[in-house]
Amino acid sequence: MRITRIFENTEYSESVDSLGRREFITLAAKHKALLLQSDDGSNPFSVDEFASLTESLQLEKYEYVGGAAPRRLIPVKSNVEVFTANEAPPDQLIPFHHELAQVQNPPQYLFFYCDLPSETGGETALIDSTLVYRFVADTFPKFMDKLKTYGARYKRVLPEEDDKASPIGRSFYN
Repeated sequence: MRITRIFENTEYSESVDSLGRREFITLAAKHKALLLQSDDGSNPFSVDEFASLTESLQLEKYEYVGGAAPRRLIPVKSNVEVFTANEAPPDQLIPFHHELAQVQNPPQYLFFYCDLPSETGGETALIDSTLVYRFVADTFPKFMDKLKTYGARYKRVLPEEDDKASPIGRSFYN
């Protein structure tokens, strides 16, 4: 199995088997996103093996509350929670994952697992929020000054029931 650094050099890869827990976490923190895949491009492991890998990293447990996407909890044998990324229909464009960036204490790490790759499309869009921040700060400094002075207010109207046709249609009951 190999790791590819997403936001750095996508041509570089190294074996995940040679990495210890600390090295894996350091690599993830440095490069922001890592793609784990088998050498032949097939699925490297089952969802239970994926959950076991994330559990072995011994990261602080994060209680998932407040996300916009309708998601489903996937039962696994490990003591971690694995959710679907989004339950929207395949024809819906899923926004970038800025996972809970609007909350005071967002998660430090996110892990995405693909059990069955789509035949076309199906990518989970990731974006480095640090690069977005730098772009906005450099390109629109007056706007950034206003944000720093006044902050931002999020306003969302949530439906009573999950809107399964929307990638951000999670009910306020969930």
